[in-house]
Amino acid sequence: MDSERIFDLKKRLATATDLGAFWNFYFDGFAEDPEFVTSGRPVAAKQLHEPIAAMAAKALGATSVNIEKALFTELPEARLIHGSCFVNGHILCVLFFLDLDLGTIALSMPGGIVAYARFSITERPTRTQ
Repeated sequence: MDSERIFDLKKRLATATDLGAFWNFYFDGFAEDPEFVTSGRPVAAKQLHEPIAAMAAKALGATSVNIEKALFTELPEARLIHGSCFVNGHILCVLFFLDLDLGTIALSMPGGIVAYARFSITERPTRTQ
């Protein structure tokens, strides 16, 4: 996988103000690229399950959610995990850059709506003024 393309994807995620446009860029340029799709290795990505569940529960207005059929792939050289799963019957796609501690989800919602969120998995201290 071309490291310049991955760097561009990483930069776009870090600076995106429109996550819908970011996901369109990802789907058009990466998810449909056979080289990208077949690169990497399967990974459980258990560190992503808790934040995914929390974001999905909030978006769906649920107190708890079930993550099922998770298929995640890691590209170690890019420090990237990507994939999808079902959350309470809704498809959720995720991208997470380990070196940035930064990821994003796209969650299908009722009525054809897609909810987007950006997240990290490391708790950051709260700033005081």
